[in-house]
Amino acid sequence: MAQILIIDDSLDCLEEYRDAVEAFGYSCKTVSNGKEALQALNQDPEFTIVLTDLCMPEMDGLELLDEIEVRFSRKKPLACILITAERSIENAVEAMRHDAVDFLTKPVSSTQLAAALRRANSKVSRLESTLAVATSGNGALADAKKLGRKLPSAIADEELRVFVRNMMRSRDKRSEFMDPKLFADADWDILLELFVASLDGRAIPVTSACAATNVPFTTAFRHVQGMVKKGLVKSWKDPSDKRRVLLELEDETAASMENYLKAIWGMQGFDAQ
Repeated sequence: MAQILIIDDSLDCLEEYRDAVEAFGYSCKTVSNGKEALQALNQDPEFTIVLTDLCMPEMDGLELLDEIEVRFSRKKPLACILITAERSIENAVEAMRHDAVDFLTKPVSSTQLAAALRRANSKVSRLESTLAVATSGNGALADAKKLGRKLPSAIADEELRVFVRNMMRSRDKRSEFMDPKLFADADWDILLELFVASLDGRAIPVTSACAATNVPFTTAFRHVQGMVKKGLVKSWKDPSDKRRVLLELEDETAASMENYLKAIWGMQGFDAQ
C-alpha cells in the first residue's frame, strides 16, 4: 500500500485528511509547509503519493510540485494531488500543467479522495515501469546470464523489430478476452512504438505515439509530456510542418530499451543465431 505525504498549513485539514487516508488503509505523514515536505521526501524513499494544499504561505502547492519535479522525477515515482478551497479554470489548468493527477475542491468527500488516490496509485505503477526501463537494462542482461541463456548480442534489428511487434500483437490479442483497462500502461506502449521507430532511424509524430496506447489521446499526450520532462523522450517541431511535433527516444533510453528487450529475448530461450 502506498505511503502518503500530506501537506497543509491548516492543522484541522491535516487531521481530516490523515484520518481519511488511514481509514482507506494507507500509511501517511503530515507536514505543514513545502520546506518540510521536501525534507520528508528526501529522507524517506517510501513516499509515493503527495497530497498538498494549493494555497500555503512561503511555498504554494504549485511551487512545491515544481520542486518535486526538479528534485525527484528521475529518482523515484511520485504522484501528486492538489486540493484547494478556490476552484477556478486557471488553477485547474495550472494543476494539469504541473502534472497533478487530480485537483480537488474543499470540502473533499471520502468518495472523491478515494478515487483520486486510486488514480495516483495507477500513475505510480506506470512511473515505476518507466523508471525501470531507464535503469534496469543491464540488470536484465545479468538475469539472462544467471539463467544460462545465450546472450543475444547478435540479434539483428529486424529480428528485434519482429519480437517487439509480436509483444504488441500479444497485448492486442489479450484485449480481445479481457478489459484493456486492466492492463493499461501508456508509457510502455509509447516507449515500444518509439523503440521500433528508432530501429529504423526515424522519429514519429506525437499522434502516432499516442495512437499506440489503449487510452484516450489526451491521456496519452500527458504521458508523452511526462516522459519528455523526465528526459526519456525528446520532442521537436517538424521543420517541414510546424503544426506537427515529432518524438524520438533519448540515446540512453534507446540503449536501455535495447538491452532490456534483448535480455527478455534471451531469458525466453530464443536462439540468436
